[in-house]
Amino acid sequence: MATICLCDSPAWRLFDPRMHCSLSLIYLAGALRSAGHAVRILDAHAITSWDGKRMTIHRDMLPECDVIGMSGTSANVNWGTELAKVWPARFKVLGGRHVTDTMRSRQERFKHPRFFQGFDFIMTGECEKSFVQFCDTLDSLQTYTDLMSIDGCYRVTKDELLTWGAPFPADPDITKLPTPAFDLWEAGFQPGALTTRDSRGKDAGIRQTSTFYKSRGCFYACTFCSDRQTKMREESLEQVEAQCKALVELGVGAVRIADDIFTVKEKRAMAISDILHDYGILFRATTRVNLKNPALFQHLYKKGCSELGFGVEHPSPIILKAMMKGTTPEANDAAIHMAQDAGIAAQAFLIAGFPGETRETLDEMRDWIPRCRPDGVVFSLFQPFPLTTPWETPEKYGVTIPDDCFNHFWQVVGDEDEEPVLDLPTISKAELLSARREIKEVINTQIRHLDRRKVLEDVCQ
Repeated sequence: MATICLCDSPAWRLFDPRMHCSLSLIYLAGALRSAGHAVRILDAHAITSWDGKRMTIHRDMLPECDVIGMSGTSANVNWGTELAKVWPARFKVLGGRHVTDTMRSRQERFKHPRFFQGFDFIMTGECEKSFVQFCDTLDSLQTYTDLMSIDGCYRVTKDELLTWGAPFPADPDITKLPTPAFDLWEAGFQPGALTTRDSRGKDAGIRQTSTFYKSRGCFYACTFCSDRQTKMREESLEQVEAQCKALVELGVGAVRIADDIFTVKEKRAMAISDILHDYGILFRATTRVNLKNPALFQHLYKKGCSELGFGVEHPSPIILKAMMKGTTPEANDAAIHMAQDAGIAAQAFLIAGFPGETRETLDEMRDWIPRCRPDGVVFSLFQPFPLTTPWETPEKYGVTIPDDCFNHFWQVVGDEDEEPVLDLPTISKAELLSARREIKEVINTQIRHLDRRKVLEDVCQ
């Protein structure tokens, strides 16, 4: 029986580590435990630290194991490679969104071992079956050829990536997966992920909170997203209830529903909210501005929805069209206000710097925020992640993907040394950053502080 450690790539500059809950690894741990393996889920932020400029790895805290399975996104994979290089494990395996999207991409130059340093293997796709198969093989492993039958598994050599089976495994039937191993999340569940600006007062903000996936995939075609036009698969309501029971037993009283589009099926969204309410769990979720209904929002609020995050992305019809968002500025306003009228805090996700951005479109964003007045804003600088349309066809947008792009994808609001990854033909980097600072100031002074940590500190005082 293999001893297995699971860990995300560190992401100090991407979010507040106190709000982190590695759900994909919790699902993976459930599958490994069901197969009889000894498994731990470590929080990367407990074995590393950050001084504001660089990450320190605490090597004395890295447990020896047969396998370290690490998950990474394109925004934090570089930190994951640094951690993997020093981890005392027999085999080091990288999976997650970054591996899958990079290996599916048409950009061949990024499919090189130098981008996966520190790892012995990479694995594409959802790995609840393939990674278990990998670990099952280790007890009797004689040569690497014993791994040839595992779909989506690549060996990382000095000069190339070698794969023997199918390059991409079939998606697992998520209705047949074991219950996620929430109890193995060693960092514990922290408060601070839900808004407090509703009638529930401070209670929502101080509850222990977990992340919650009830479906995977998104069939919309937004060009800024790497998960576009993928098949949607849903867990059963019986699975939802079993997971609620497991979380409540661990002291969790709130969940972040991380589905891309929670309200895409209204009856299902209502049924899930009913189950959460029965277990006394408050929640937040994300959706699209075209998937709105006053009766639905009123039901969600009554059943414990503290916040809805809307993929507004931009108030300019020009940029919405370039993003193939399939929405309108009028729908943006209507969705925000409809949620607020139901008693739900409405958060707007905004992106600056998508190809086609101009000073004029950024001025539209700056003016829209105080006019529409969402309760909160998640304000991002566009990053051309693998499989987004600008990554796949940069020539169409008049841009170039730089070789060192993965060194810059971690940038978030507030970084003093931030710099856009792309040189856009329609606006200079200096103009983009100047407009971005103006918009940040509007958000911080007229809406709500962009840093949720400061919001939580105010609540707990």
